[in-house]
This record gives sequence, C-alpha cells and structure tokens, in this order.
Amino acid sequence: MSGASLAVVRVALGVVAAASAVRTLTYGWADSLYSRPSHRFTYLGLDWVPQPGPAGIRVLLGCVFLAGIGLIVGRAHRWFAALLLVSFGWVEAIDATTYLNHYWFVTLMAALAVVAPLSSKEPVAAVWVWLVRFQVAVVYSFAGLAKLQPDWLIHALPLRMWLPARADLPVVGPLMELPATAHLFAVAGALYDCLVVAGLLWRRSRPFAWAAVVAFHVSTWILFPIGVFPWLMIAVSTVFWEPDWPARFRDRLILLGHRFGIAPNSPPPSTPAVAARSGATALELLRRHDVTSRSRSTGLNRSSATSPTSTPKGTDAVPVSRWAFGLAVTWAAIQVALPLRHLAYPGDHRWTAEGYRFGWNVLLVERSGSVAFEVYEPSTGHRWTADAEALYTPNQVRVMNGEPDLIQQAAREIRSAEAEKGHRVEVHVDAWMSFNGRPAQRWIDPTVDLAAQPRNLWPKPWILPRP
Repeated sequence: MSGASLAVVRVALGVVAAASAVRTLTYGWADSLYSRPSHRFTYLGLDWVPQPGPAGIRVLLGCVFLAGIGLIVGRAHRWFAALLLVSFGWVEAIDATTYLNHYWFVTLMAALAVVAPLSSKEPVAAVWVWLVRFQVAVVYSFAGLAKLQPDWLIHALPLRMWLPARADLPVVGPLMELPATAHLFAVAGALYDCLVVAGLLWRRSRPFAWAAVVAFHVSTWILFPIGVFPWLMIAVSTVFWEPDWPARFRDRLILLGHRFGIAPNSPPPSTPAVAARSGATALELLRRHDVTSRSRSTGLNRSSATSPTSTPKGTDAVPVSRWAFGLAVTWAAIQVALPLRHLAYPGDHRWTAEGYRFGWNVLLVERSGSVAFEVYEPSTGHRWTADAEALYTPNQVRVMNGEPDLIQQAAREIRSAEAEKGHRVEVHVDAWMSFNGRPAQRWIDPTVDLAAQPRNLWPKPWILPRP
C-alpha cells in the first residue's frame, strides 16, 4: 500500500508542531502558563516531571519547533517524532490546567509517528494506514457519543451560552443570538461527529464528507478559541482517501500543466512516456490517467492483476509483521478504553470529572465554580481561610474550581505549606459549581479533610452526587 497519504499526515503534524511552538512564544504563554507559576497541578503519576525555568521552557519549545521542521522535511522522521513526543509531552505534563484535547491528539500522533513508516518513498503495510485512520475515527466517534445526551441535543447546552458572545461576527453575528441557531449547531455537530467517519470511508460519499470536515472545522475555528486543532484535523482526515492520493493529485496537476503549456517537458510518473512521445494531447493524457487511476483502485487493470512486474510502485502489498500487528491491537485497545473508563465511576462524569480527560469530550460542558479552603488546627481549635490565589495564578484557579482532583491537590499543598510553619492542620473545602449555566450547587463534602484523602484512580467518595 502506498505510504503517500501517511507522508501528508507527517507534514501536517510537523506544521502544527512548529506553529504551536511559535504561538506559545509569541503570545507569552511560555511564561504565563509554564515557567511563571510558583506551584503547579500535576497529573497522577507525573509529579516527577520537572518544571523548567524561563530558559528551559524556551529550549523545550525550540525542540518542538525543530521537531516540527524535521517532520516537514521528512528525513529521519522517527527521530524527529521522538523529539516531538518528548519535548511536547514534557511541556504538556508540566501543569494539568493546560490540558486541551488537541494537545492530547498531537501527543498521540507524535507517538504514532515514532513507530509508523511516514515516508512516502516506500510502500507500507496496510495496518499503518488503518491505524492512523482508526486514531482519527476515535476522536470523532467518541466526541459524537458524548453529545448524545439531553443537555446537548435537547437544550443545546453549552452552545446556547457561548454563541451569543460571537454576535460581533460580520453578517452572521445576529444569528448567533438566536436560540434556534444553538439548537441547529448542536444537532448538526452531533450528526457530524457520529457520521463523518462512515462518510469518509465510503468512496462515493467521501468528497461530501471531506467538504463537511472543512466546513465544520473552519466554523469551529471562527467561533471558538481552539487554536490549530481544526487545521490538523482537516489535514489528517485526508488519510481516509486512497493511500496514493498525493501522487495522483501531483500527476493531475502536471497533466493540467501540460494542457496549459506550463508543465515540465517530462511526463508524470504514472503516465506512459511513450504516449507523450507519440504526440498525445494533454487531454488524452488526462483521460488515460483517469482510466489508469480507476483501474488501480478497482482492480480491473488486467495486466497489473496478472503480472507482478506491472504493479505500480507504491501499491505493492507489504506483509504485516507480528510486532506491528500486536502494537496496532494494543494501541487500539488503549484508545477505546481511555474514553470509556468513565463508566467505571459512579455518577455523571460531566459532573464528577472522573474519567473526563483524555475522553474526547469536546466543547461538551461549561463548568464554573468557586472554592474556599477552610483550614482547621485541631490542637488549638483555630480556623481560618487559606487564599489559593496566593499559591496559584488566576488561570490555574479558574480551571481548578471545576476539577475535583485539582482542588484536592490544592488542599494538600495548603497542608504542606502550613506544616512548614509548624501547624498540623485539616483542610476542608466549601466548593460550589455551576454546571452548564444551572444554579451553583455544592459538590464536595465540606466535612471531609480533603488533604488527608488518598490521591489515586479510585472513585472519590467526597464528590457529592449531581442534584
């Protein structure tokens, strides 16, 4: 199978990586999000990841940029993919408050690029093309499943809260304030996520499905601040086309160039040279090219089916090694298990946030809240309120207010700070959350010493059920 479509994925990943590094430096996020916070929220099991200073974070972002350029060029792409995985993954592991779905997707694609043959020079085993297709399908499919619930489909939440803020858009701005627009977008978004993969897989519907991909992601890029994610998804979705589509596209451009007299003298690789030398017109070449392309994709080319030597380069079947097959199966199992792990927790994971990250819950909820940390010293009976804003940045506090595991980390940090002063304390929280615009409700048990609770993957009994 041709590896040309995987090469497009490699280039797209490189462009996005390089652009992300430049954006992070240009907007000052290197300092405000990563190096400036004096305390940070870590992912469970990643407390050991060091937080670099201003110079260190710039070195890491420089590595991300270099890795992106290396992937674009394509030489030694596995080494550059490994550099991207380490440097980008390090940056994203610094603080859990910077988690975004598209950063997670970039990390996954970088990991795949380390092992997958993303060079277009040689044929590849079909498993690699299908594995990348599967990864893209996971994003859309689980994003669609997450939307199949009343808040999204019936109440158009949280879109109904967000869209009026874009009333300043030219021409369509007034429509953003209409409730009907939010309902239309909600239904269309759910249908898109649930059906786009099937549309891309079926050859007849593929052009329309990819047009929907472009329209959907350009629209979300205009409406929401989601950075480079839409452009990456537009690019990688082309992996659902025929594996040799870049070569076909190139040949078609050359043939059209012949027609208008602006192409090189040599015929395209897939066009018989003898046809050009015999004086065939550009239109005839284009017709022959179309016939050849259709024959390759349908297997109706009799000579290529009967003669091994007539198979076009890049379309030969490459056997799948055992390690590649085993890796693909393991990867697929993990990618399915991660978004489904919320089923192992009681209650609504949109409320409890347990199993929410890494689950492709894209633009699904609006969580806002407030947390007061009540410190109690049993030996003296003294009580006081700790100021979390003295430990964390405003952005960290904003994200923390809607994430129970981050609230627990803050409680433990407050206890540690008091222990350094010689105080043995308990830390209780008065936490309230507004879920998709509903009135705020208390959602963490205020009687529990949160700092003393174990930090693990087990369900958190101190999270109160959703009203």
